[in-house]
Amino acid sequence: MDGGSVKRLALIALLASVAAIAGCAPSKSGLLARWNPFYNEDPYDPRQYGPTIDERVEEIRELARRAPRMSPDERDQVSQDLGRRLQAETSMAIKLELVRALGAFETPMADTALRMALSDPDPEIRRTAVKAWGRRQSPQAIQMLSQTLSSDTDLDVRMAAAAELGNFKDRAAVEALGVALEDSDPALQLRAIESLRLATGRDYGADVAAWRQVVQGGEPTNFERPSIVERWFKWR
Repeated sequence: MDGGSVKRLALIALLASVAAIAGCAPSKSGLLARWNPFYNEDPYDPRQYGPTIDERVEEIRELARRAPRMSPDERDQVSQDLGRRLQAETSMAIKLELVRALGAFETPMADTALRMALSDPDPEIRRTAVKAWGRRQSPQAIQMLSQTLSSDTDLDVRMAAAAELGNFKDRAAVEALGVALEDSDPALQLRAIESLRLATGRDYGADVAAWRQVVQGGEPTNFERPSIVERWFKWR
């Protein structure tokens, strides 16, 4: 056995003795663990690379839950951080959770991030951003949802925007839904009618002509009353 081998064995024996004297098992991140020839770190354990996806999602959700209890300065700081993380993130699951969380922060920083999310190439991100805007009862939210309803290229995103506009008891939301009412897709038309029912508190069934009058600020007089089947599906 050469001198180098003897030295290495002596070093290993010394480190093992120190660990035994300390009376503790070597940690996965500790120096002794890396030198211990009997230690075998699980190469498939995701925790060795940092927090898991589930842990990161829960951390983001906790920030959203705490938002109402934060001070204005803290909300600004957290929403700015969430916006930066959204720009740099590559995981779809984390990006979606960041967009949802931003909906809980009514700050200029959050608004900027959510506006950008409405232009994301992925329709799922845009649809999630639409729902985040729907949580805000503000003129800006109506504007963002109206623009998405009229200009987005994905039907599901437009359907989501039409659905969220139904939660606003506002004339601007009613007028915005008129765009969907004129769409050639029957599913979007029906979604617009349902949202108009919610936004106005009126019910003209599936009579598109009557709803057009409502959108224009008129009061329908001759309209097709909802059928028994329509009323059953509405209230079931």
